[in-house]
Amino acid sequence: MKLFQVSVAGADINSKMKTASGDNSGLVRLELDSGATVYDALVAIGTKANITIGAQNSSYGVYVYGIGGI
Repeated sequence: MKLFQVSVAGADINSKMKTASGDNSGLVRLELDSGATVYDALVAIGTKANITIGAQNSSYGVYVYGIGGI
């Protein structure tokens, strides 16, 4: 299990991350399958913290164009 801490500008996102951590630290615990990508981790954190991730496929891979509306 790896711990991820995401810090972004936006009080709403920081508040959601603190709530999702369960201990108000903002650290969200995840278990990811072997071979998981950074995008997989981002989506898992977004799902756990109820943060919308805006993304689309591109010729280079997944393009993330928004995190929590930012």
